[in-house]
Amino acid sequence: MAGIGTALYTGVSGLRAFSTAISVVSDNIANASTTAFKANEIRFADLVGGYYSTTSSFFDREGSGAIPMAVLTDWSQGPLIPTSKWSDIAINGEGFFQVQDSNGNIFYTRDGSFYVDLNGNMVSYLGYQLLDSSGSPIQLDLTMYSNFVIQSNGEIYGVDATTGQMSSSPLATIGLVNFRDPNGLIRVGNNLFREGANAGKQGPFQPGQNGVGYLMNYTIEGSNVDLAEELVNLIVYQANYNANTKTVSTAADMLNATVNIVR
Repeated sequence: MAGIGTALYTGVSGLRAFSTAISVVSDNIANASTTAFKANEIRFADLVGGYYSTTSSFFDREGSGAIPMAVLTDWSQGPLIPTSKWSDIAINGEGFFQVQDSNGNIFYTRDGSFYVDLNGNMVSYLGYQLLDSSGSPIQLDLTMYSNFVIQSNGEIYGVDATTGQMSSSPLATIGLVNFRDPNGLIRVGNNLFREGANAGKQGPFQPGQNGVGYLMNYTIEGSNVDLAEELVNLIVYQANYNANTKTVSTAADMLNATVNIVR
């Protein structure tokens, strides 16, 4: 049966739900300039408990507040930003790079900020090795080649340090993977994701094949956060949070009035 206590807890559920929503928006705004960041959005669900006490022949279920149901990721393409480094790579289309840490753990990322270390390994700024289309780490010969070129299909060619001629065959081919349900990926920070149970990994594939996008070097993908939209969401969620504080304060006043009747 609905009562003052129910009104209090309903208001509290609203405060919790919109507090979480404000956290999601704040995270999006904080990452508006993070390379290849994908914005998140929150979905709410209603809570139901008991029945309203009425004389009607219809038994309407009593609402008992709201709860955050899910936080979904917007996987749309971010802006493509030119750079001055050949090893900066953006994916134009779907897909993820595969990178591997020193323990052999594989992560997935849209962040194509790579460089070549002293051993010729193509790595991320965390030191994780970029994997090729067969799932093996990419290593380039720095003694023979002075520069490198990445084609849109992921093939890497070297420029001979002595003759200045480009290699006749690719030295490696960057691999991309795709997922049947990208929302099944688990965000672990540092622009990285792990594969969740429901993600459904596909690949690795050569860029431009099996539905994955092409590559663009001298380019990185920017964040897809729309600051104008996030600021509007922030205003809406803050207004809803404030409205729920009014619910709590009103229910508290009613409770105090009831207590004072007894005194």
